[in-house]
Amino acid sequence: MEYTYKIRADKITNEKNQEHIVYGADVFYRDKLIRSIPDVFLDKAKMEKFIKISNSLRLSIIHLPGVIEDALA
Repeated sequence: MEYTYKIRADKITNEKNQEHIVYGADVFYRDKLIRSIPDVFLDKAKMEKFIKISNSLRLSIIHLPGVIEDALA
């Protein structure tokens, strides 16, 4: 199966009532959203790089949690 990864952005509010944008991934299969992972990176460029690599390597969704964990380490 081939999945397509796209960046997602969400606004969050911290305990000091300050808003921040966090970035995550939406996973599509045949143009249908099948999984959404919010709040992976604060840095948009890092998330864009992650998405680009995931798509170019045709990352299987079963490996996504481990790959995210490795990216954050």
